[in-house]
Amino acid sequence: LAGKLLRVLGVALALLTLASFGILLSRTLELNGGAWATLWPDMRVALGVTHFGHVWLWRVPALAIAWTAWALSMRRSNPRAAWFMLVAFALIAFTRSNTGHPADHGDFTLTVWIDWLHLLAAGTWVGSLFGMSLAIFPLLLRQSGDGATLAVRIFQRLSTLSGRAQIG
Repeated sequence: LAGKLLRVLGVALALLTLASFGILLSRTLELNGGAWATLWPDMRVALGVTHFGHVWLWRVPALAIAWTAWALSMRRSNPRAAWFMLVAFALIAFTRSNTGHPADHGDFTLTVWIDWLHLLAAGTWVGSLFGMSLAIFPLLLRQSGDGATLAVRIFQRLSTLSGRAQIG
């Protein structure tokens, strides 16, 4: 089960890495008016001069930490690696909050922190849904006996928890 969850996490990390570079590409094209011919020189300017670029650059070491921690987890069970991944993902979420509309009135404002906490909560919820759907539920449903009943109870508890979190 742990191996399957780690593989799912690796796919999610690959998608996060692609999305990070997609965001950089998109923002650069916004800044240069959609000129693909000058994309690479403009990307260097976007990274070196703009607030977005300065904050986005923090994603590179965060992604490197996340990939390293994931690779260490794949080799052997290491509880500290999970904490490194958590910190890396939190930093990546913060770069998103600090380059979007919440940062219009400055860095480290209340709106930035609220948006960051919202991203962490939403990421945890969606991540748990994917983890349950792709790794845990199939395993439970293949078990004989009460596996299906247990899967239903777990899903109901997860749904109740997420419903309460949205209200609170």
